[in-house]
Amino acid sequence: MRKQEVTAYNDVLVKADIDFIKYMVNLKKVKLIPGSGIAKVIEGVDHYLSLSPTDQITINDLKPLVNSYSISDSLRRLWIYEKEFGIQFKAMAKGDTEHGTVSQNMEHFLKDFELELFSASQLVYSNVDVNLPQTTQGDDIEYGDILIQCKHPDSITYKKIESILRDFQTRLLNGNKYGILGVGVEDFLNYKEPEHPLESEIFLKQYQAKLQQSEHILMNAFNPSLPNFPRILGVFFVNTHYTHTESGGLQLIKTTNSVYCIRPNARTKIPENIARKAYQAVCAFNDKPFILNF
Repeated sequence: MRKQEVTAYNDVLVKADIDFIKYMVNLKKVKLIPGSGIAKVIEGVDHYLSLSPTDQITINDLKPLVNSYSISDSLRRLWIYEKEFGIQFKAMAKGDTEHGTVSQNMEHFLKDFELELFSASQLVYSNVDVNLPQTTQGDDIEYGDILIQCKHPDSITYKKIESILRDFQTRLLNGNKYGILGVGVEDFLNYKEPEHPLESEIFLKQYQAKLQQSEHILMNAFNPSLPNFPRILGVFFVNTHYTHTESGGLQLIKTTNSVYCIRPNARTKIPENIARKAYQAVCAFNDKPFILNF
């Protein structure tokens, strides 16, 4: 493919996204690390912008562009809604930028904190007035008496999910809070771009098959565990994955889904205002979330 064939995302739009990221880097005083994290995205986009329209481009030339598009969208929303995100953005200075594959040597910081920023931006865009605590330890997102914790596991098993839920439940009990768990699922799906066929119909069939497989895994991991942790009122899922279009080539898409837990058998009755706020939050990821009764 030649650069001039990428018509859906021209140089003007590409430059607008990366310039906004650079603006946030300066505004939030992010210390860039060459070849890693945010710096790697910026370097890739700058290289792409330096190419002429007739130059040949590869999938690897396009990946920084779609990462820039996604990251800048989250930053814009949070900044417009006057939400502070400096600590989380600084943490994205390091890490792998490849979605759909487990990061080597635990270099997952960019993807972990990008999940937090996207989740918070999705919530505020849905008029859920959350805040990002300016610390990388403890609570990820706060919504009054509801804490939202984001996890980005490299595998999902019953044992791992139960451990995550138990630790979260303990934290909620100690703080007399309720919680929602957010899970980034793309790395455990392991749906890497080189396996994608360029033909859209074949790609779609393979991707749908992978989603069905993931739903089975998620149900087996979460369904036996969630009834035991009554302070957790919902779970949402974010899948960040590459796809292809004829006009734009590679694209980075985020698909979301959510589950809401009704807990009539909980020892301590859940206040209606808390239940309502939890439902509002999970609706940011699915207008009609799946309902579980425990």
